[in-house]
Amino acid sequence: VRVTDQEGATTEARWTVTVDSGRFLFLSPDGDAANPGTIDAPMRDVADWYRGDPDDATFADRIVVFRGGDYLPIGQDGNENLRMEIGSKPMSYIGFPGETPTLDATRASWTFWAGTTDVFFAGLRFVGSKLMNPGGGVVNNARNISFYGERNHDRITFFEVTAEDIAPGALGNDNPAFVWRPSSGSRRGHYWAFVNNHFGPGGPRSGNGPRPVSISCVSYVVYEGNTVVDWH
Repeated sequence: VRVTDQEGATTEARWTVTVDSGRFLFLSPDGDAANPGTIDAPMRDVADWYRGDPDDATFADRIVVFRGGDYLPIGQDGNENLRMEIGSKPMSYIGFPGETPTLDATRASWTFWAGTTDVFFAGLRFVGSKLMNPGGGVVNNARNISFYGERNHDRITFFEVTAEDIAPGALGNDNPAFVWRPSSGSRRGHYWAFVNNHFGPGGPRSGNGPRPVSISCVSYVVYEGNTVVDWH
């Protein structure tokens, strides 16, 4: 690849790609939890590979492919959230080309913890946000996808993702958002991209949200071709 910038400077990058069908993990509304997750024998939903345990590494680093249809992502036992640790869980989630997977986001939020890198979301539709905990009690400052921890978050991509009816939570006064990263001092993020996404409508509003994206301490961010409709 040769890239030329607006000042005429040129740089080249070269790489090779190894195709390995074993890296993919397919999900389908017609699948079954007992299936291996191949394209011909897909699993049914996120809980089938998450296995209720953030430390279960059975499917670490797989590329999760959602076929068209409806999903209800549920993660760890108890709070149902999807705590994603590097080396334990997949970091890439994509919709099958030409199909529309819809993820009901009212049961679980996604949390990418310390040092999670190369996180990739593409071709997925998220609807709603988690407003109630399983054991009762409201969620304050609802965030669908968050990045926490004591190390950097590098190379995070959202491409052709749709987010609808995202609500702020009970208080909504601390940057509720679809994608959120806090101010974290020396712990930085680098090389994030939000390209060709559709955000909206945004659901009920509060004095401080919700926002499609609310990120702090991230350098080298690209926003390109996104559509935002009726958000804070």
